[in-house]
Amino acid sequence: MQTDLLTATQDETLGTVARDMGSRRVSCVLVKAGEKIAGILTERDVVRAVASYFDASNHPVEEWMSKEPVVIDASATENEALDLMREKNIRHLPVVENDKLVGVVSIRDVSHHARG
Repeated sequence: MQTDLLTATQDETLGTVARDMGSRRVSCVLVKAGEKIAGILTERDVVRAVASYFDASNHPVEEWMSKEPVVIDASATENEALDLMREKNIRHLPVVENDKLVGVVSIRDVSHHARG
């Protein structure tokens, strides 16, 4: 699980967030509204945005993020995370503890450890 998270607000521009993703070498950003998770923006979302609009970098992240992302509790096992990611066809899974964001796990993280 990654705990050094890159977060953004819904009104930040796609260009700013994409630059931050590149400089931090991360493939997703957790979008927050206060302390709540409002969405998740992935590399795929950035590519989709750029392919759709020549000025996508000036649009707010909220237009391109996946809203109300699937999350998993911090007490879940790696196998449970992997099963959920497969079921929902997602590559990044925010991890919460007592409704507070504590990390994110990627398909790469769990695929190396799960299933023995």
